Amino acid sequence: MNAILKTTFYFLIFVFPFVLWDFSTNQAIGLPVISKLFAYAFANGLLFSALCFLLSLLSKKIATIASYIYFILTYIIVTGFYINRVLLGMHFSPLVLNALFDTSSLESLEYFTAHLSLSNIVLLVIFIILLITALCFFVQSCHSVFSLSQSAKLKFVIAISALYAFCILQNDLLWSNNMFNELKDAYALYEDEKEILRKDNYNYLNSAHKIDSYQLAGNEDENTFVLVIGESHSRNHMSLYHYPRCTNPLLSKIAPELLVFDNVVSAAQTTILSLQRMLSFATINNPTPLYTEPSLLEIFGATGYKTYWISNQQLSGRHDTWSKLYGQKANTHYFINSTNSWLNYSFDEHILPYFEQALADSTKKKLIVLHLIGSHERYDRRYPFSFDFFTTEKPLPQSYSNIDDDVKAIINQYDNSILYNDFILAECIKKLKTRNSNSCMLYISDHGEAVCEESDYNGHNESTCSRYMVEVPFIYWEKNYNTETRKKLKNYTHRPFQSDQLLNSLLDIAQIRTALYDSTKSIFSPYFVPSKRYCMGLDYDSLYHP
Repeated sequence: MNAILKTTFYFLIFVFPFVLWDFSTNQAIGLPVISKLFAYAFANGLLFSALCFLLSLLSKKIATIASYIYFILTYIIVTGFYINRVLLGMHFSPLVLNALFDTSSLESLEYFTAHLSLSNIVLLVIFIILLITALCFFVQSCHSVFSLSQSAKLKFVIAISALYAFCILQNDLLWSNNMFNELKDAYALYEDEKEILRKDNYNYLNSAHKIDSYQLAGNEDENTFVLVIGESHSRNHMSLYHYPRCTNPLLSKIAPELLVFDNVVSAAQTTILSLQRMLSFATINNPTPLYTEPSLLEIFGATGYKTYWISNQQLSGRHDTWSKLYGQKANTHYFINSTNSWLNYSFDEHILPYFEQALADSTKKKLIVLHLIGSHERYDRRYPFSFDFFTTEKPLPQSYSNIDDDVKAIINQYDNSILYNDFILAECIKKLKTRNSNSCMLYISDHGEAVCEESDYNGHNESTCSRYMVEVPFIYWEKNYNTETRKKLKNYTHRPFQSDQLLNSLLDIAQIRTALYDSTKSIFSPYFVPSKRYCMGLDYDSLYHP
């Protein structure tokens, strides 16, 4: 009887990780779903336990080692799924692998720690204790079940193999629906993307395009064009966009000088995808130009602009990121964030001396791209202490109600990062005003950020359709406006626009024309035609502006 109980427990250990995986990857749980999930978990448990029992017919030692490997491997994987889905609120996808492998260890750690709360820590501790307890019983079970007679083990293998075959005949999805296959498929898609990056795009970004065939035409006047790319910046937390808290005191003072576009959304909810579509002719519906056509820096460079890329984003560890690949195409590039410990900070003000150096360059035409770290998690590490203005003593906007102190702290920290960003942008404009040349500056964020508006979740991901993750600021400043130009552009500030058409708009401002330029896609063009906007493949306007 004791052997039967231990054999049953041994089998349940094979089933349980699949149960955890199923529940962590399915949001809607009802009786029909539970029965289906149990069938998946039961079938996969049958398969892998049968394999280990089969090995035990050859060698008890080999079967024991295989069982231990299975236990450790499956529970590491299911713990990853559990953290990703239950704690971080994201489905597993190639983008998760992208975030793990193509982001610095510091940024990954900051993202993880930003989502840790006392309740999540308690859940993780309980989860780990259960795993350790299960491992202890599993070791005892392995010793017991592999000590059974060869005939008993053979009967068990035949019985569970027959049962598994019956299950598969009833539903062939029982084989494909398991965490190993999901992990394998996600990694295969990730490697496909990396292969494109390594072969097509890396060669593309590091080889000269036949720019002369694009019929380039540009303005010969002296000009300094500044593109500032923010990070995780939601316009919903900007007082310039009517947020109740005064998070833009400096920009508000020069508001008459600004064009504030209030209906712009990002083309993605993550930095890499967003940059790909912002700085090339690639769009959500047509990614091909990313690999076949010139990018922003190449086009501006071909028309006589000296190009600068000044970044406060961290470089990745093992793989080149798109930020680095784009940046290295500039005539001059600086990657100033060299922090290698999660205790260190790199505030965006560190870009200002490099910006001044670029402005002092005597070159007639300059394109300067500033890539900020902005409001990336963790928010409390994005601003110096002097900008710790919004604290627990300051009341929150009325839209937030019945929230705990941890959530209040997150909102306050995020608003402080927006306040600091206001200072950075105002400083950039102030420095541009001191120059004699024609100059202009455009600010847009790569994507937005959910900051506990609809739940306790804060962050951004490609698993959730959220307006807060795509609604971004789009602010334009120009030194030498004439009245007619300002009046004309002022009429355009409510246009519905998505950032995968940014390059057309940038070319429009700079008066650069190529064979690929489309005036109907430029937010600054009198010929602009609104097009369908997307949030995770869904119609953004139907969802949020019906």
